[in-house]
Amino acid sequence: MIYLIILFVMAACVVQLPVFKEYAKGGRVRHFLKTLNSDENYIVLHDLILATPNGKMTHIDHLVLSIYGVFVIETNNYKGRIGGEEKKKYWTQSLFGREKKFYSPIFQTYIHIHTLEQLIGCKPYVSIITFRPRVTIDQIHVTQDWLYITHDKQILKIIKQYKERLISQDELIRMENVILKNLVIDKNAINKKNLVEHSEKSVFAKARSCPKCGGKLVVGKGRYNAVSSCSNFPACRFVDKSG
Repeated sequence: MIYLIILFVMAACVVQLPVFKEYAKGGRVRHFLKTLNSDENYIVLHDLILATPNGKMTHIDHLVLSIYGVFVIETNNYKGRIGGEEKKKYWTQSLFGREKKFYSPIFQTYIHIHTLEQLIGCKPYVSIITFRPRVTIDQIHVTQDWLYITHDKQILKIIKQYKERLISQDELIRMENVILKNLVIDKNAINKKNLVEHSEKSVFAKARSCPKCGGKLVVGKGRYNAVSSCSNFPACRFVDKSG
């Protein structure tokens, strides 16, 4: 009996290791995406840390390049009930009667897409934010038709529903080469201060949507530099002076 207790304690400790947690988190999605590896119309990449032109870095869990679009996948290892709003910077995890706030994965995916735009250009991007199968996701109203909040098992279904060819095979290979060229290989040398996972409101300008009303942001010229303002003016007077 004592040996069983020791084994149980050791197993619990191993499961709590960051490396094991990261493997469990990414392994689920890798399992669902591996069927795409045999299709020449898809290129599947995992666990990417990309260097951006401004010297920063960002971490993308999974990326699927395809002739139908670029799918950016953000996985989450939370348990319990998840609640949030599209334009709120923090969401809530409810577990065992306790609530914990965490940074919105929507804001994170805006950072990822903005980084990719800088590297491979403006493409038809699709963002898929996933949670574990047993997680309860409260009804989160999303206004963007390229943004999905779902469970892991739905990833392939979402990707496969895109069937219109928008990117050539040559461009697909070019995108892969650019991304691989900008990978941060030595992850031990990463400066966490340069790892961009959080963002201020200016990220909405890069995502081209207004943080107040969800309208399209229009880039114009201010007194000293470019500014982004909401196209719903004067009903909405949001202005982002960072451009």
